[in-house]
Amino acid sequence: MVREAWFHGFRRSLAVSTSWLLGTGILALALRSLPGGPLLEAAWRILVFPHPSFAVPGAFPDRPAALVSFPLALGLAVVQWTLVLLGLAWFARAKGLRVQVALSLLVILSTGLIVAGTALAAGLQLRLD
Repeated sequence: MVREAWFHGFRRSLAVSTSWLLGTGILALALRSLPGGPLLEAAWRILVFPHPSFAVPGAFPDRPAALVSFPLALGLAVVQWTLVLLGLAWFARAKGLRVQVALSLLVILSTGLIVAGTALAAGLQLRLD
């Protein structure tokens, strides 16, 4: 019985975290045509999927070179968020639903800010085109 409760809490936490991560992206795409939509989409791309936007200064200052190819960036993002969501689900498995919702939002925002901030501190540029 204890094992079933543990697994239920793990699945619920994983579902909550995944909903925050993917739901905001779907919302950003759905609201793209509204006046604030492009800003919401750019914020989601910077926080959740900045990997293809990382660029290093190239030979031409106005055209920085991409750091990684798009397929590699997609793979990095999938691995990063899979590890983050699984770790969060394991940590929050025994918490209540309210705590899981708040913790998921906090971890997703802080992970996105840490990744983008680390890239900028390392001298990379974020190119959103």
